[in-house]
Amino acid sequence: MSDVLLTFIVENTGYILQVFIYLFLGIYLLTILWPKKKASLDDLFNEETLILTKEDKKYMKLAQNKIIALLIPKPDSNSYKKTLVKFSKIGGYGKYKNLTIYYAKKAYFTFLAIAGVLIANMLPALLFQLQIYMEVENPQVIKLPIGFIIFTFIIPLILYIYPDLEINSAANKQETQLKKELISLGIFIHTMLETGNNAYDILTLVKEIKPVYREYIEAALNEYYVNVHSALTNLKDKVGIYEFDMIVDSLIFSCETDNNYASKFLGEYLDRLEETTKINDEKGNKLKPYILLVSAMPPLIAALLIWFYPWITQATSSLIKGVSGF
Repeated sequence: MSDVLLTFIVENTGYILQVFIYLFLGIYLLTILWPKKKASLDDLFNEETLILTKEDKKYMKLAQNKIIALLIPKPDSNSYKKTLVKFSKIGGYGKYKNLTIYYAKKAYFTFLAIAGVLIANMLPALLFQLQIYMEVENPQVIKLPIGFIIFTFIIPLILYIYPDLEINSAANKQETQLKKELISLGIFIHTMLETGNNAYDILTLVKEIKPVYREYIEAALNEYYVNVHSALTNLKDKVGIYEFDMIVDSLIFSCETDNNYASKFLGEYLDRLEETTKINDEKGNKLKPYILLVSAMPPLIAALLIWFYPWITQATSSLIKGVSGF
């Protein structure tokens, strides 16, 4: 019975390919379940649990599962810190509420996908065994297309990395919005420094007129009078844009020296920033026609192929007949 099954696999689905797929799947499982990633969940539960929905609480509880916990990095690990920075860039956790839910959902759906892959690839063998058990005269085994096997194998990997892609996309979108406001923000702060305003008053006004920076600035204002330098440094770290760092540096200089030096420093930097932005815009405008041309080529080629398809078919048929005549 086992010989018949093995022969079928070799002849129909490619035994070597099957071995490769399951070996690779095993390596993949070992990688994501590596013990070093085990988390200390005590550091992850906080007052946010008080405002969680039933579904959120379900994932928080799920995170305590020993297997799921293996996929949650330690709070002091580089992986955890990098993810935390990404969330801070988008102004919070969004639909994930906190990192525990983020990692728990990621792990849960990955395991579901892996289980689905194993079941899908085992179906031919299970159905074959069922037919033998039921004493079917000529047992037949369902042939799974190789493309389907490979596709089902890739699904867990896609589900595992999808949340990261989603967060990266949101972070990039947020960064683009922040950068659009940089020059006008710099000019406003430069003007406020020249008129003798202190850093706290400037940040308070920026919070009102620049909504995209509001959440970052509110956090800085909350710790401003505890430690000014630390509050402004944390503000730079949370936004994570070099040009913004230079603008905040001018506020730090205004606290440590005086407004005259700070406004002079910021004014000189804004001149360089405007010049650099102008050069980059000119380069982008020069590239736009080429980008539009390249993007228009695929539909144009497709239209030409459809238009000339009857002629191509007829020419190919005539060529085959001509070759056959020899």
